[in-house]
Amino acid sequence: MKKLKIAIASFLIVNSMAFAENLTDYQAKAVKELYNKGILTGVLKEEDFTKAETFSRGQIAAIIYNSINTGNQSVAIKEASPQDILILKSLIADFSMEIGKLGVADYELLEKIDEQNKNLNARIDKEVETLNKKIDRIRLTGDVSLVRDFNTKQTSTDEELMDEVKGEGNIDVNIDISENTKLKLGYNFDTELGEYSLDYKKDGLELLAYNDDYLSDEDWDNWTNYKYLSDKNHTTEKNNIDSDGNLRRKKSIEENINSKKLPDFYNNFGIITKSAINNKDTIIAKKSIADNELLALVTSTDEEDIYGIQFKKKMKYFMSGEGSDSNMMVSYIGVDDKDGQVSSTDTTKITDKRFLILGADFVFPITENSTETLKYNYAKMYQDSDATTPTSTGNKYYLPIIKDEATYVYSKTDVKTNKIGDLKIVLGAVNTGSEFDPTSLSDSEREVFAETEDDDLIKLNKNIFGGVAVISQEKGKFANVFTSKNYKTNNKEAIDKNEDETTEDMTARFDTFYRVNNKLRLGLGGGRNSETIYDSTSTSYTNYSRNFVEGQIQLTDVINKNSTNLLKVKYGKGKDETNNIEKNELVAYLDYRKNTKSGSGLIASEYEDSVEQNTLKTAMYLEKKGKISGKNEASILLGGRIDKDYEDVATLNDNEYRVFTKATYSLKDNIILEGGARYMNSYDDVSDTTFGVGATYKFNDDIKMSVIYGPINNISDYSSDIFEHNTDGIYEDKYTEQNMGSIKISVKF
Repeated sequence: MKKLKIAIASFLIVNSMAFAENLTDYQAKAVKELYNKGILTGVLKEEDFTKAETFSRGQIAAIIYNSINTGNQSVAIKEASPQDILILKSLIADFSMEIGKLGVADYELLEKIDEQNKNLNARIDKEVETLNKKIDRIRLTGDVSLVRDFNTKQTSTDEELMDEVKGEGNIDVNIDISENTKLKLGYNFDTELGEYSLDYKKDGLELLAYNDDYLSDEDWDNWTNYKYLSDKNHTTEKNNIDSDGNLRRKKSIEENINSKKLPDFYNNFGIITKSAINNKDTIIAKKSIADNELLALVTSTDEEDIYGIQFKKKMKYFMSGEGSDSNMMVSYIGVDDKDGQVSSTDTTKITDKRFLILGADFVFPITENSTETLKYNYAKMYQDSDATTPTSTGNKYYLPIIKDEATYVYSKTDVKTNKIGDLKIVLGAVNTGSEFDPTSLSDSEREVFAETEDDDLIKLNKNIFGGVAVISQEKGKFANVFTSKNYKTNNKEAIDKNEDETTEDMTARFDTFYRVNNKLRLGLGGGRNSETIYDSTSTSYTNYSRNFVEGQIQLTDVINKNSTNLLKVKYGKGKDETNNIEKNELVAYLDYRKNTKSGSGLIASEYEDSVEQNTLKTAMYLEKKGKISGKNEASILLGGRIDKDYEDVATLNDNEYRVFTKATYSLKDNIILEGGARYMNSYDDVSDTTFGVGATYKFNDDIKMSVIYGPINNISDYSSDIFEHNTDGIYEDKYTEQNMGSIKISVKF
């Protein structure tokens, strides 16, 4: 307010005019200023200000009184600025005695001014809002770290003790060009690339150009290695054995991919999907007109240029009833290899690869209580190459198809009745030719029929036929599931002879479950499996077959509160038909898991005695969180795993084990200490001990400094996916240099 008064006083220092009766210069200049703006008029005329005679205080009081009470002038007062209203009110205060002689109190005039100018605050708020919008149109944001790595044990004279300072994170300038157009310019220290993003949306048209989708090599490597970290092995009703830390890691890398702007194209082969493409410069155009959608994109990776166009249309004339939906799709997708060869060690020239994809899907009610879903896709691949794929008389296809085509069909029927309960029937098949190769466009590990929620179903690959049938029914306490999977290699001569591969896998099983109560669920099932596995070491095929029965018991809150248990026992007869080895097989799995607000724990064991292996695997972890002395946050993780191989292999150790621990302690609210260690011993008698420590100091919520010593790129992370991955503990196996460390300062704004 003080600054405002000073500003007003300065503003009112204008040309003076002659006034009498002890008028101050301020009062004289104020009257003239308000007159020039049309706020004061009364009996005044422009020539009055040029006359030599003076105005009396009474005359000025009358001018103020008449100006406020005249209808035309009230309009001027309503439009007056806050500074002018303040000046007018100060004149009323100065001439309050003279105004009183006119038969009106000064506060009455002040009330009239407030009434006439009652929208002043609203106008001020609107002006402030407009100003803020202009200011907010340009924003600087960032999450930047400065890192300096060090090595406490120099292995050569050329090796530096301290590496140069490097940056991590990104800094961006965000500009709202208009309501429909947004621009971002920035720099990413991880990829060492400048970044940009231009986004335009109006009238159903979306245009997007960017290069800020590209992940660093380490982030992309983490995604490709660990995207299926918590797969569905050893699970029932999604009760898996992954630790909380493992699930956090999976969530983190999934968020990296889900945040990518690259659109997934609409086909069941997953051709052009964000989870398979680490894209750089990209342009996307999308236009929606009524029920039609046109999508086009051009993008690039380190190795390839990719382009595609897709037209999708709703077919209302096919399905128009309530609960119905139908769509048709056609897309054309191309890939150009930048260096013109498959890899640096392969001189096979690839000039381009193109796909024409057709598809349709339908959802419609059969009856009041049943719904049908149908999907169909056909893809034709064109490729210019000097590569040749061997053919043989064993090249057999199970649907009408040739070597560079693919077909996908899918049907799901949902029925809900009081008589049979909930019934779901899923039928699906996918067939790909030996030269149909969507590599770099589609995720070959993605389950094609993931909706069936079964373990290890058909995954998209070239040169395969895969079919599934799942019938599930649930009513009351009973649930029944029949599953059939058929997987075959179309052309055995076209497989990768340098990799182990399952060339045939046929499984059929039936399971029934009975829920006794909320704490106990029983299961009993049986089936048959046969498979053919190619061994790249011996370059030979081995045929296995087995019949089995399996029982399981699931417990919830039985041993103690917030605990679950799963016991599964599978027994049957297995046969290595190639080597004529037959054996009674037994697989048993038991776990105990407990989750509380302060921590979680797991112990699990699996024993398998089959024609393929004879092993016992046992693992555990315990994670505890809480406060020490009632105020300092702390956590500790203890874990371990031991694998025992009962096969008679004299040249190898028959035990492999590892133990690990990790702990954190908040010394103060802004000081965090952490550390951990792992010891492991492998089957080939190679042992290794690693440890790490770290400290973090938080200056505030946005600035912190951390120091880490040891191979602890993932000191805040660990995995206990105990049977499928070799990353148990707080370290990934690839980080083995014990003497490395780093100093990091991080700033967020």
